[in-house]
Amino acid sequence: MMHKLRIKFIRIAMAALAAAVILVTTAINVMNWVNVRAEISETMSFLSESDGMVSPERAREWAGRDKHRKNVLTQSAYFYGRIEADGSYQIINQGRMDSVSREEAGSLLARAAESGRESGFLDDYCYQRVASRGRSDEWIFLDCESYLTAARRLALFSAIVCAAGILLALLVVSLLSRKAIQPFLRNEQKQKRFITDASHELKAPLAVISANMDVLALKDPDNPWINGTRSQVASMRGLVEDMVYLSRADEADKPVEMKPVNLKELVKETEEPYQAMAEFQNKVFHCETEENLPVQGEEAALRRVVSILCDNAVKYTPEGGTIRLKAYAEGKNAVVETENPPAQALTEEDCARLFDRFYRADKARDREKQSGYGIGLSIAQAVIARHGGTAAARMTPDNTLRIRLSIPLDR
Repeated sequence: MMHKLRIKFIRIAMAALAAAVILVTTAINVMNWVNVRAEISETMSFLSESDGMVSPERAREWAGRDKHRKNVLTQSAYFYGRIEADGSYQIINQGRMDSVSREEAGSLLARAAESGRESGFLDDYCYQRVASRGRSDEWIFLDCESYLTAARRLALFSAIVCAAGILLALLVVSLLSRKAIQPFLRNEQKQKRFITDASHELKAPLAVISANMDVLALKDPDNPWINGTRSQVASMRGLVEDMVYLSRADEADKPVEMKPVNLKELVKETEEPYQAMAEFQNKVFHCETEENLPVQGEEAALRRVVSILCDNAVKYTPEGGTIRLKAYAEGKNAVVETENPPAQALTEEDCARLFDRFYRADKARDREKQSGYGIGLSIAQAVIARHGGTAAARMTPDNTLRIRLSIPLDR
């Protein structure tokens, strides 16, 4: 139990922390990229308005007192080109872009024209179509390698820092998780201790009451009050035993004594009394098992799980209904499931809560007429969980309740 609680705590804490860190990192990179695009857009607009010919006076006028804008324009590398009507190209101004040959500039012009877009990016260059003059297209190209490299480096470094931060947080949370869940573990241990102590305290008075009722029954065996009291005492004894068993079954840290078990034989032996019980109640009981179903587990505990499934199915199937008990292999798991029509259709919420302690899907069910206190399936789920398996319940399209338990096969 402690291990599962720690894992759950770590998952929740890390999910929240990772979401916050990733959100902040993404926001920083998005804002940086928006700022870069705005700066590139401003520079391109100025170059387009100047026809690629930027005089020092016009640059000072555009930059004003903003030293950064002035530096950006001074350090920008760009060229201005034209595509004639016959498909030929002409480099009008390449003075600010010495690193690009005329052939490379011509290739960029051709690719920009073929793209069919007014502006965009080609490799590390930003291009923009200038208002055409006559039958020619003129384009301005700005070398954005420094912008894009800075943005990429920021994205890379922030991703590395983000990942390192998450891993560091995972380490810290893992080390401190045991201390964080100690209050929950103490409460759980107190609850289990209370159940165990209360059960022991209840056994003595129940034994006395039962003995007194047996004595009174010798004098008046047909007294309905005596018989009713004896029935309730027997029911209370069963409840006490189930609560103690469930409390112990929940102790996941306690090792399970695993032994080879033939699930097919276990199911066939366990279901026989319920065949007769169902027949007596005018119900049909079918059992289908595969031949080879070896598992590792506690035989007594698994036998009790099968008994709970059979008892639950027989008890809550209306007269004339059909009950199916199946045991088969599915992948690497052995599956035991029951199918039976319930007295009333269950909702998804009811199916999800069937394994809750003391839960009854039929709120109007009379406890005087139905034995049990609604913890049988809780016991089954706890036992299956200790064997590394799962438990689930759902309604099929034909309004049949299917309860399915699975544990790993021993292969």
